[in-house]
Amino acid sequence: MKIRFKLFLLIIIISIIPLILISIFSFYNYYTTIMEHTESNILNQLQTQKEAIIKFFTPINELTGYVSANLEKNGLNWMFQNFPNIVNSFSEITHIYVVLQDGTFIIEPATEIPKEYKPIESIWAKKAMISDQIVVTPLYIQPITKLPTLTFAKSFVSSSREGVLGLDINYESFISIISKFSYQSQINYIVDSENNILASTASNSKYFIPQLENDMGVITQNNEYIYYLKVPEFNWTILSSINRQEIISEPLRKSLNIALLALIVIILAVVLSVFFMRSITNPIDKMKEKVNLIEQGNLNVDFDTSSNDEIGIISKELAYMINKLKTTFSQVKETSINIEKSSKELSYLSEKFSKSEQDILTKTEDIEKDLEDSAAFTEEVTSGVDEVARAAQGVSQDAQRLSEEAEKTNEAAHQGSQIIISISEAVKEAVEQTKESQKEVEKLASNAKDVQNIVE
Repeated sequence: MKIRFKLFLLIIIISIIPLILISIFSFYNYYTTIMEHTESNILNQLQTQKEAIIKFFTPINELTGYVSANLEKNGLNWMFQNFPNIVNSFSEITHIYVVLQDGTFIIEPATEIPKEYKPIESIWAKKAMISDQIVVTPLYIQPITKLPTLTFAKSFVSSSREGVLGLDINYESFISIISKFSYQSQINYIVDSENNILASTASNSKYFIPQLENDMGVITQNNEYIYYLKVPEFNWTILSSINRQEIISEPLRKSLNIALLALIVIILAVVLSVFFMRSITNPIDKMKEKVNLIEQGNLNVDFDTSSNDEIGIISKELAYMINKLKTTFSQVKETSINIEKSSKELSYLSEKFSKSEQDILTKTEDIEKDLEDSAAFTEEVTSGVDEVARAAQGVSQDAQRLSEEAEKTNEAAHQGSQIIISISEAVKEAVEQTKESQKEVEKLASNAKDVQNIVE
C-alpha cells in the first residue's frame, strides 16, 4: 500500500467519517428535540383551547338548563318576555327558539323561515327528544341562516305541551378558539363521544378519529402526527393534525446546513491533505531518485538537509554516509596508488638484485679460473717464485672483489627485505581500509533499502 493512499485513508478516518457521524447524530438529536418540543407545544395549545372551550360553553350549557326549567315552570309566556333579552345579553348565541309537538315554531330574533323547513324534524329536535339531558348537535348547516352551526337543545314539557328548546351557537366565535396554529399544515378539530365533528379549522378534510385510551398524547397515522386532549366536561376531544414532513423539515434543514458545512470542511480537508501529502511524498520521490542513482554507482548526489522532520533526518544520514563513502573510496584509491608505486620499486630492486647476482656468478667463475691457473702454476715448480707470487696476488685481488660484491649483494637483499615489509604493511592497511569501506557500503545499502521501503 503506497504512502499516498495511507495518508488519504488516514484523513478519511480522522476527519470525514467523524463529520458524517456528527451530522447523523446532530440530525437525530435535533429531530428528537423538535419532536419533544412540538409535542409539548401542541399539547399546551390544546390545553389552552380546552380551557377556552369550557369558558365559552359552560355559560351556554347553564343557560340552556335555566331556560328549559323556566319554560316548564312559568309556561310559554315567560319565553316571549325573556328571549329578546337573552339574545342581546349573550354574544355567543345567534338564535334562540322553541318548537312544539304541533309544529309551532317561535324564533328570536325573528327570521324568515323557509317553507320547506320543518323544525320538529330537524337534527337538534330529534336528538333532544330522545334524551332528557342537554344535547349538542354535530356541526351542520342551519337551514334558516345557511351557515354552519352547533345547537344546544333540551326537551321540556310546559302546561302539558311537549317541546324542544334550541340555542344556536355563534360558530365564528367558537371556531376562533381553536384557530391558533404553529404549522401551516396544522388542522384543529373537535369531536364528540360519537366521533361526530363539532368544529374544524379546515373544510372538506378527511378526519382521522382514533381510539383513544389516554387523556392526552400523540399518535401517528399515515404521514401525519395527531395530537389529542380530552374535554371530559362535555365528553369531547380536541385533536390537532400536522403533516410529518413539515415537522421534520426544520431539523432536516438544520441537518442540511450542518451537512453543507461538513462538506465544505471535507473539501478543505481534502485540499489540505493533498497539499500535505505532496509536501511529504515529493521529498520522498526525490530521495528515491537519488537512492536509485546511488544504487547505480553515482556518488555525486546531494541531499536536502534543510528540513528538521524525519525526512530531513534520513537525508542527513544519507548525506553523511555518502561523504563517508567518498572519503573511504579516496583512501582506498590513494592506497592503491602507493601499492602500485611500491610494486614498481620492488620490481626495480628485484632487477637490480638479479643483476648483482649475475655479477657475483661471473666473478666466481673468474676466481675458479684463477684457482685453476694457480694450480697450474703450482705444478710448474720450475716457473719460479715471481710467477707464483703474481698469481697469488691475482687470486687475492679477485677474492677481495668477490667479498665486496657479496657485501653489496647482502646490502641489496636487506634493502629489498625492508621494501617488501613496507609493501606488506601498505597492503595490510589497504585491506583494513577496504573492510571499512565494505562496512560503509553495506550500511548505505541497508539505509537505501529502508528508504526504498518507505517510498513504496
